[in-house]
Amino acid sequence: MVTKNDIIARLQKGEDIDAIAAEFTNLLNDASREYAAKHKKNAAAEELAVAFNTFLESYYPNLTKNAPITPDELIELFDALSELAETLGDLTSVLSPGKPETKSKSKEDMDKETIEAFLRSLQL
Repeated sequence: MVTKNDIIARLQKGEDIDAIAAEFTNLLNDASREYAAKHKKNAAAEELAVAFNTFLESYYPNLTKNAPITPDELIELFDALSELAETLGDLTSVLSPGKPETKSKSKEDMDKETIEAFLRSLQL
């Protein structure tokens, strides 16, 4: 935590008060955005946990015998799934880098080859 003495020490070192104020403003804004995003994520996870537990209790009661799923567990689960999806996505691109190239022949080429094969079979 920054104290008044920290600020006085920075001023005594010759730092500009406006630069110090801008730094603290940026830090405060970043922290505020991060807190809001986390709060929004937690609120959404809470809502999802209620719906998910209701679904499980209705259709899969044996899965909720010990305890219902918590919002933190859902966040942990989806964070892990997200990491797995990124890993598998990278792996998939390595295993199948693209559509294999295929050779295709036009109808004229196929007809010509068929006629030539027929004539060869007649030994003409």
